[in-house]
Amino acid sequence: MLYATLYHNQSGKLTGYTLIGHAGMAQEGQDILCAAVSMIGLNTAHALRVLTEEDVHIVENEDEALLDVRVEGEPGEKASVLLDAFDLACQSIRDNAQYDSYFSLKREEI
Repeated sequence: MLYATLYHNQSGKLTGYTLIGHAGMAQEGQDILCAAVSMIGLNTAHALRVLTEEDVHIVENEDEALLDVRVEGEPGEKASVLLDAFDLACQSIRDNAQYDSYFSLKREEI
């Protein structure tokens, strides 16, 4: 199972996310769900680092299939747009019934 956790601050703004695990939908190298979620997660992390002035903390661990991305403080407008786009992509995947057994999306307030 591939788990996505989205972190929101008290004002409701998305401040980061964690992706962990493997979808297990297909063999390694053939799993389009893992590839898609990994791509949107890595692309969002890279965009946050390059396109914004935010202090972004990124932890990657291939052995644990982990990507943890956190924006320190209150995200600015650019960071919020990027994080909201990531959220929208995750929701689209979650809402596709064919991925129910392979992808979990939850939210936490921090």
